[in-house]
Amino acid sequence: MFSKNVRNDIAEIKADPYRPVFSDVFPGTCIKRGDGAMNLWSLEGGYNNYLATSPTGTATGFGASVIVMDDLIKNSMEANNERVKQDHWDWFTNTMISRLEEGGKIIIIMTRWASDDLAGRALEHYKAEGVKVRHVCMKALVDKEKKLMLCPDVLSYKTYQSKIRAMGADIASANYQQEPIDLKGRLYTTLKTYTELPHDANGKPLYTRIKNYTDTADTGNDYLCSINYRRHRQ
Repeated sequence: MFSKNVRNDIAEIKADPYRPVFSDVFPGTCIKRGDGAMNLWSLEGGYNNYLATSPTGTATGFGASVIVMDDLIKNSMEANNERVKQDHWDWFTNTMISRLEEGGKIIIIMTRWASDDLAGRALEHYKAEGVKVRHVCMKALVDKEKKLMLCPDVLSYKTYQSKIRAMGADIASANYQQEPIDLKGRLYTTLKTYTELPHDANGKPLYTRIKNYTDTADTGNDYLCSINYRRHRQ
């Protein structure tokens, strides 16, 4: 749909002298005749192509100077689905990266549903590679105390409050504040891990075992209780 809209905007013929169209700014740019399919079109007088595809689609045979990925995760169900997120990453690394030409750019536009979504993993990967990354995070609510919204004409503070009251706090944070649902309100930021149990000065283990007891909230009327404890050596 986005590809179709862009193509139609370029091809639009000016009818209203007071309404600007694409050709007012770029008068020499037009869709190549006979090459204007909805998901694949090109421009007259050059080799520029626009291909619209998806994680289940293909980009075989195409090179790209710019790759734009827009909102691959549709909802919280996909955000909590490890298989979906892994499929997105595999598609990105195994298919799309190989399409990018030298000096090309990748633009990822996403609601930050999960910390390990495509955007999150791409940020970590490219920073580790030493690649220059520009991270733009735009929150709907800019200042809670002043009730200042990013764009009141699009979403007013009153409407924002009404919407977040109707949805879960984690969903609201992801949709409007770019705070991944798996990070919002979590109890621990980091967990200490061991490759072996701690020992005393004589090399003997300080405790013999680590156990866990979890009491699930089966009916939803009580709280989940999960206790980790360790048994010290006598």
